[in-house]
Amino acid sequence: MEQEIRAGLLAQAEAGYAAFHKKLCPDTSYPIWGVRLPKQRAIAKQAAKGDWRTLLESWQSEAYEEVMVSGLILAYAKASLDEKLARLAALLPKLDCWALTDSIAPTFRFKENELPEVWDFAQGCLESPLCYTRRFGLILMLDYFLTPAYLPKVCEAVQNLRDDRYYVRMAAAWLVAEIAAKDYEAALTLIKSRKLDDFTHNKAIAKARESYRLSPAQKEELKKLKRKQEKA
Repeated sequence: MEQEIRAGLLAQAEAGYAAFHKKLCPDTSYPIWGVRLPKQRAIAKQAAKGDWRTLLESWQSEAYEEVMVSGLILAYAKASLDEKLARLAALLPKLDCWALTDSIAPTFRFKENELPEVWDFAQGCLESPLCYTRRFGLILMLDYFLTPAYLPKVCEAVQNLRDDRYYVRMAAAWLVAEIAAKDYEAALTLIKSRKLDDFTHNKAIAKARESYRLSPAQKEELKKLKRKQEKA
């Protein structure tokens, strides 16, 4: 099946799209073939109907698209939550750019009764030294935990995060901006706490002010909270 998937991906590769996508994902060490995400999803959905366990256990991913498809297969496959999280933990070190984390995380569609265990998993991701494992944890929070029950925990996790890497801080800022759209007062308290680093603080405000879900008055209030940063 591995060779069939590789051949299917290569058959749909676009050189122009590969060049474009490489600019969007400068961190990845994998070659990019240039297969659009909907086509990768279609291949993954089909593979998830077969002997996906044997495939994932033997697959030696050579390209960005193969890493992506392996994550998507796991998300689409029928398996217990414990098995999925265990296999996901093994996959995370292979994710080396934002597009992989941000595409794979929301594909799992975790059920409400699974969220306590997924929350613990996300918290574990934030404790990892790996940049994109940390980002994955933040994206999990953004996709599954912006609910009244979990919002206080999400806010606490973000304000306790210490990381100066760009793609972690960008995910944190995006998360704070989404919190503002869900619960403006919670986000305002977080922003006023002064526990966010300057970059995350200002970027969160900028992203929140771009949202159509905030009122003009709220955007103006956030604008006044922007910090001045010293130029390097």
